[in-house]
Amino acid sequence: MADKISAKMDMSEWTAALDALKGPVRESLVRRMLVEAGVMLRDVAASNAAVSANKEGKEARGVLARSLYLKYLSEDSSDAVSTYKISWNARKAPHGHLIEFGHWLTHKVYKAANGEWYTLKDQPLDAPRWVAARPFLRPAWDSYRTTALRVAFLRGEKELPLLLAEHVKP
Repeated sequence: MADKISAKMDMSEWTAALDALKGPVRESLVRRMLVEAGVMLRDVAASNAAVSANKEGKEARGVLARSLYLKYLSEDSSDAVSTYKISWNARKAPHGHLIEFGHWLTHKVYKAANGEWYTLKDQPLDAPRWVAARPFLRPAWDSYRTTALRVAFLRGEKELPLLLAEHVKP
């Protein structure tokens, strides 16, 4: 299985402002900001996922694109750090990692009339063949991380006055 991809950004001004906030106001603001950015990155990754032809021969997003999700990781989060994960549901799209990172093809495969690919497990290839990666998550991050940060900040600017009005009594 592939390693996790982590990213660090300089958010010192926002960090200083968030440090001034305490408790539920801070947590709510941070989570709203991160969800906004995460949803955008998840949607970009879904649009990058492989396109296949449907029954009518028109382009359609497949199972992989529909299986992408954004999840809050409470076990990796604390008062100082909120962690979210963008990934695919491995039960719905068990071969997502093969598309994202590439793989060795060791047996013959064929595409059935229903559009599904099948491996002929009794017919190994004479020599394994490398199938190049068609990444969908990494390009989303590489191309849109600055935009995601901007989207998060814009959400924060919009949400902060609303949260303060809710939680701060005059």
